[in-house]
Amino acid sequence: MILMNLKVNNFYEFNNFDINFSYPKKIKDSTIPYEYLEEKPNFRFKRVNIIMGANATGKTIFGQTLYNIFRFLIDKDTKHLTKMIDNLQMEANFEIDLVLSDLNLYRVKCIIENEEIKTLTIEKSTITKKNSYEDCCKKFKIYANIDKIKKGDRRLKLFLTLESIEDLFTGILFAFPGEIVDKNYNIKILNLILKTFDPSIKEVVESLEVEDTYHIVFKTGKTVIVQDGEILKNSLSKGTEEGIEIANIIDNIRKNRGLYFIDEKISYVHSELEIEILNQMINLMDSKSQLFFTTHNTDILEMNLPIHSFTFFKKEEKIEAVYPESIYKRNDRSIINAVKNDVFNTIPKTDLLYELEEVCYESEQ
Repeated sequence: MILMNLKVNNFYEFNNFDINFSYPKKIKDSTIPYEYLEEKPNFRFKRVNIIMGANATGKTIFGQTLYNIFRFLIDKDTKHLTKMIDNLQMEANFEIDLVLSDLNLYRVKCIIENEEIKTLTIEKSTITKKNSYEDCCKKFKIYANIDKIKKGDRRLKLFLTLESIEDLFTGILFAFPGEIVDKNYNIKILNLILKTFDPSIKEVVESLEVEDTYHIVFKTGKTVIVQDGEILKNSLSKGTEEGIEIANIIDNIRKNRGLYFIDEKISYVHSELEIEILNQMINLMDSKSQLFFTTHNTDILEMNLPIHSFTFFKKEEKIEAVYPESIYKRNDRSIINAVKNDVFNTIPKTDLLYELEEVCYESEQ
């Protein structure tokens, strides 16, 4: 499954939000291979998507919105949508474009009113060898359509039980801060990651007596137990804790073809480690997989990635996505200086902090 476009309105803090994951021109000798459908090379998509922006600009809730839309499509339960509605007195809607396993483009459109689905439509566009994403958007045809769906309506289940929709969650992975991805680990990968993150670790061994239990053994002889994904009597650093989840994410990427959304999962480690982990994720991806990776680490901007791999979120009157390739047409430009000079208007505003000294002084009087 490949995400090509998402439009949402009145979900969380998103109002008339639109984000796109196609790009207009194939790059010669790109460091990211297969950013197009192998069978249909004019259909281009961004395989690697680094999402950056200041705090509270919508990076995490973008992932949560995407996750809940997918859950709705697979569970056939409107609760996944209604819990996201910001203003219950207003209409909420989404429109999502996806390439599914049959290598055709689908558009799902949904309008919600009074916490019930007003209309739900699936459109299909056949991708030919010469078609780009933009070409396909011009020739959508109705695939299925129903309206006035109330809670528990059996038509919703029948409507979404379509072959292409059913395979939607093949290999999909969403990893948010503080959430356990899996309870079972690849012991070899876990050893490599944790011993890199913390050189004082001697080895990680799997318990022979207790299922889903692992012993992190330090060179000092101390042992920390991980059971059912939870660290017992935790004495690990935050970075080492993250390493446990990173090991699972890498194992999932290695085994599956799909879509991966990794949200701030490597925020407590050295910048170079985050860059190398991201490199490993990219190298392990299948040609039809897609990675979304949110971070605050500006050193990642110096990685040898196409400019279109980066998307910036900013929030003024509303949340918006900013694409650096729309400003810098050539791919041989480093964008780190542009970010530092706030060309994309995405650096946090610190003006109010200048008043702190004055406020603190007044409080002492």
